[in-house]
Amino acid sequence: MSNPQYPDPRNNPQNPNNPPPGGYQQPGSYGQGGYPPPPPGGYPQQPPPYGQGGYPPPAPGGYPPQPGYGQPQPYAAPYQLGGVGMRFLAYLIDGAIIGIPTSIVNTIFSAGATTTIDPYDSTATVAAAGGLALIASIFGLVVWIGYPILCYQMMGGRTVGQKVLGLRLVNQFGGAAVSMGTFVTYRTLGYLINGFICTLGFIWALFDAQKQTWGQKVTKTVTIQSNQ
Repeated sequence: MSNPQYPDPRNNPQNPNNPPPGGYQQPGSYGQGGYPPPPPGGYPQQPPPYGQGGYPPPAPGGYPPQPGYGQPQPYAAPYQLGGVGMRFLAYLIDGAIIGIPTSIVNTIFSAGATTTIDPYDSTATVAAAGGLALIASIFGLVVWIGYPILCYQMMGGRTVGQKVLGLRLVNQFGGAAVSMGTFVTYRTLGYLINGFICTLGFIWALFDAQKQTWGQKVTKTVTIQSNQ
């Protein structure tokens, strides 16, 4: 009895393991036939946009502007507060610079008003005297406001008296340099506040922990010792 004959599976063209006619094998599907599968979790994501993934974003508004030539520089705390006595001497120096030319102009215009007295026309006399007094007052106001503006621009944020005695006006929070607006506000409006009630605002610095006057409390400033 002969053994049964079975067809050779290698000759079956429908066998997926057999090469196709022609001697080469069709490339396998994705993940088969030599192509490695993707790593677990898929392909890595694209790099994060600027400002994420370890790259810090730029500061709001870009880098802070550097102070220009002749402008005041910041002073980091702790700083040493200026003594009240030294500040008083600086006040006398600045007061002389402002007061002397103002007094000279007032004297000249007062003398001019006296010479315009007309015994026959009191109205003309009063008008002439009032006009000269107004001119003298305007001159004094211009000097009073213009002096701190010039000092801020030419001396880097302090007056002549402060420069001579090594003082400077800074922000009370960290000692940052004050702006021109704050500087001029304290030298004008702040001084009016200090002298409002018998100069009690100036005297207050003797008893204040930060040696601040009333005007400095309003403008949030302090006076420190600095030769820069």
